[in-house]
Amino acid sequence: MLNLKRAGLCLLLFISSEPCLSGEDTSFDINITNPNINTTPFAIGDQFLEFAKNGGSSDMIVDGTTPVTFSIGTHATMTKNVSFIRCFAGTTGAIKYGQFLKMPTKLTNGIEIKIKSDDKVFTFPLIKATEDFLTKFSFGAPLNWIYTVTAAQERIRADFTPKQPFPLKKTGTYSPDDYITAKVQDNLTSGGGAADDLECFAYGFLSD
Repeated sequence: MLNLKRAGLCLLLFISSEPCLSGEDTSFDINITNPNINTTPFAIGDQFLEFAKNGGSSDMIVDGTTPVTFSIGTHATMTKNVSFIRCFAGTTGAIKYGQFLKMPTKLTNGIEIKIKSDDKVFTFPLIKATEDFLTKFSFGAPLNWIYTVTAAQERIRADFTPKQPFPLKKTGTYSPDDYITAKVQDNLTSGGGAADDLECFAYGFLSD
């Protein structure tokens, strides 16, 4: 809560520089609390954007009959503060609900997305169909789910945006270290593939 008192200024819908009438009360309160706005200062060079990878590859269109895990790990000397996780996919085929992207059916075992932050683990419900990116992963700020169709391609984007950034503490703080993982547990390459691309990344900032 921020209490501002300024003689000779009026509060209209916003703060105005119009003079007040003589004797008018110029005290007002402004509530600037918004849980969706991160006010933690950080240098632009301390930002990071890191894709979940397996063996150096971020392409999640893989044969996960034997599960394949894509991961984001810790920093050697600093804490990674994750502002959001984004998953996105695109295909020249038709993305539909009731199936996984352009595959004709839902996945059997699904994609498991898991976060270990500050030595605590949270596992999202399994993603087995296109709509699960919306209903089981996209939580947080508005516009966390976008589906676009163009003449050339159909694309989806799904964001998990917590109210406050969550930490991945520096390497060696915990055993095992904090992490973000996305585990593919079905064959996404069968029948021409689930999509042309499917990737996930984390964005945030570093701190001591």
